[in-house]
Formats: sequence, C-alpha cells, structure tokens
Amino acid sequence: MRRRLPPSLQRVTRYLTAGGFVAGVNLGLGALLLALGVEVQLTVAIAYLVALTTHFALQRLFVFAGEGEFALTLRQQLRRYLAMATVQYPTTAGLVALLVALGCSNLSAMVCAALMVMPVNYVVLRTRMFHLAAGDEPAHAAARPGSG
Repeated sequence: MRRRLPPSLQRVTRYLTAGGFVAGVNLGLGALLLALGVEVQLTVAIAYLVALTTHFALQRLFVFAGEGEFALTLRQQLRRYLAMATVQYPTTAGLVALLVALGCSNLSAMVCAALMVMPVNYVVLRTRMFHLAAGDEPAHAAARPGSG
C-alpha cells in the first residue's frame, strides 16, 4: 500500500511543479519569440508578463486550492501578488548581478538567485496571499477525535 505524503509536503511538491512549469513557459515563450525575430528586451517583457500571470493562476488554482476558503478576495490577492512581484524582480536582478560580480556564470547566477528567493516566495504566498479564512480547516484534514 502506498503512503500518501503529508498535506504540507503535497503542497510544496505542487509549488515546485508549478514553478518548473512557469520556468518552461517563460523560457519556451522567450525562445519562440526570439526565433520569430522579436527584439530581446520586448521578448523578456512579454515572456515575464505571461509567466507572472501563469504563476499567479497556478498558485491560486493548483498549489493552494482545495484547502478551504481563502481569507482574501481575488482582487486582494492580485494586489499583494503584484506588490510581491514588484519587490521580487529587483531583488532577483540584484542577486544575479552580485553573483556574477563574485565570479558566477550568468546562468548559474540566475539559477542560484531563483533558488534563494524560492523559499521566501513560498512563505509569502502561503501566509500573506493564499492563506485560509480564520477558522476554515483544510478540506483534507482528518476529523478531530470526538467530533462528528
């Protein structure tokens, strides 16, 4: 009999899966646009916006969905998400620049910077954007002893 992962580990697995998919969307769309002759800066902007939109949707509908009612409305989540993205982009760019200045290759600096911000992003997403309404228990939680 297969043992199921604890719900928190299932969520982290979904988060990593969604992140990998979004990275593929970003890089794949970027490669396609470049192959079609789109200027690199426009390509980066378009791919980033599509990836950002995809990331938000996956976090809301796949990673954190099905656990109960969210404490925030969609509009509130979007505002917080855009605020996080506004902080994350320069933070990641700064980390990449620092790592390159310290001798890392561009690609390894990008990967390392992404790995550095990933845990922080997860905590922010879980605790500030996609957290449950007060008193709302996850749908997968086992019944408490003595209840029912």
